[in-house]
Amino acid sequence: MADTNNTLDKLKETFVGFGFPTTIVSDNGTHFTSIEFSSFCQSNGIKHLTIALGHSASNGSVENTEKSFKLGLKKILMSNPTLSLRSAINKYLLNYRNSQHPTTGYAPAELIFGKKVNLMV
Repeated sequence: MADTNNTLDKLKETFVGFGFPTTIVSDNGTHFTSIEFSSFCQSNGIKHLTIALGHSASNGSVENTEKSFKLGLKKILMSNPTLSLRSAINKYLLNYRNSQHPTTGYAPAELIFGKKVNLMV
């Protein structure tokens, strides 16, 4: 469920491992426009930018990522029908984070950890 508390919990889980970002870009969902979210960003020195209302195309990077995620997740679930949704998401993320990005020429894991991650599970 996308509410402010769940959103903040997931962001905190991510930030524990990778640190706080300087900027967050989001849509105008109520979980991002709440007083609690604004307070969280302010108290952690995070600049929060929102995309223009009714112009989700102005956030094309996120739209493309979402499209790729949905397609990749669908492929994993179709090839492994007994896999749980959580396991399928984890598999997708592991593969994505270890795949070379066309812009940087490096996998996200290489940029964060200085090496590719082990894909053996």
